[in-house]
Amino acid sequence: MDIPTDGRIAPDPRPRNQHALLAYGLWLRLALVGVLLVTGGAASLAARAPNALPALGASLGGVALVAFAWRRAAAALARLDAPAPDAPAAAAMPGRARHASAATRGNRETLAIPQA
Repeated sequence: MDIPTDGRIAPDPRPRNQHALLAYGLWLRLALVGVLLVTGGAASLAARAPNALPALGASLGGVALVAFAWRRAAAALARLDAPAPDAPAAAAMPGRARHASAATRGNRETLAIPQA
């Protein structure tokens, strides 16, 4: 296991992509809430509740919540698996292109990135 030391004696115990890991866990928990909504709505529908509209709404809302949260969790997982960039992209750009004013944002000549 490769543990980065950052020039210190003890390795850094925190992962580099701690925020992506936290987001991944939170989206999975939200997906679990959606699954529980689907299960509760399906149980109400199976029990032949007198008013089926709330049960149907809970089930459909749970399905939508699961789909949304699962997709966001997959995006957070992709950020976890992505390699860390060596240098920020903005550092490779010239100073004028990085800090364009509001008046020159639409002008493509000042914002053009030189081709390497």
